[in-house]
Amino acid sequence: MNILISRIRKNDLCTGLRFGLRLAVLGVGMAAFVGCNAGLSDADLTYLGPVELHNKLTITADPDEPVALVDLRDERAFEARRLPGALRAAVQSIGGAPRAPWIGRPIVVYAEPDGLLAAAGAKKLMRSGYQEVYVLRGGVQAWAQAGLPLDSGPVDPRQIPEAFGQSQPATQPGR
Repeated sequence: MNILISRIRKNDLCTGLRFGLRLAVLGVGMAAFVGCNAGLSDADLTYLGPVELHNKLTITADPDEPVALVDLRDERAFEARRLPGALRAAVQSIGGAPRAPWIGRPIVVYAEPDGLLAAAGAKKLMRSGYQEVYVLRGGVQAWAQAGLPLDSGPVDPRQIPEAFGQSQPATQPGR
């Protein structure tokens, strides 16, 4: 009987340690994801609906401060459909001091409809010093459901402006 009880306790202990280790690893991963947003809450974010953003891009657009659209989804999703003029950036590449082409410009980030990745990206941008950062509520799916225009297909990397760790585009003749 003692042998059976000690085996059960030993097995429970091993299972508990393995489970605890898994939780610790998960906790470290989540801390890395959430830690980048320390000090900011969702209440600090400004959300725009698709029509509101479309109006900002077309009706109230300031040619001196064009809105930067940042798609945080993976490359496959980006090529399948994206907001016209959007650039793709990985949320991991966001950080550091604001870069010259983006200082003072409004930035709108979007991703999937749940908004978690977009919110994380927006918080990282805000912590990096960008002042006017918005999140597209509902992401590209809400934009499409509103009947607004979309782009698709691969993007020539030379056409992507430097932003958030991406490479410098090739200069175009006459510019």
